[in-house]
Parts: sequence; C-alpha cells; structure tokens
Amino acid sequence: MKTKIAAVVLVVGIILGAFGIYQQTQDNQIIEIGNMTIDRSAEHNINWMEILGGVLVVVGLVAFFVPGKK
Repeated sequence: MKTKIAAVVLVVGIILGAFGIYQQTQDNQIIEIGNMTIDRSAEHNINWMEILGGVLVVVGLVAFFVPGKK
C-alpha cells in the first residue's frame, strides 16, 4: 500500500514539474490624458508548479526508500 501511494506521489510530482512556468500578464495604466493613455504590460513568472513537483518527487522517493514499520 505504501509503495502504491509513493508511486502516485512520484508520478504527480513528475507531471507537475513537466508543466513548467505559469506566466501571468498584467496591464497597468500609467497615464491617462483625455483620449490618450499610456499602458505598460508586466509579465510575472511564477514557478510554483516546478517547486511543488520537486517537493512531491522528493517525498515520493523518500517514501520508496525509507523502510516502514513492521
């Protein structure tokens, strides 16, 4: 049972790590004068999927190799 859960955690971690970086674009209005506006786009890279995937891979590997109580 423990090895099945460890395998699922390991596979989910690998899949999350493979998705890569989540990118979010935010448009900010800087100046508005009459009909003229000046906008600035800012891209924010969030790599939480890679971090979570790495943590799950480590947890899965530890669960595989640490002996359980008998």
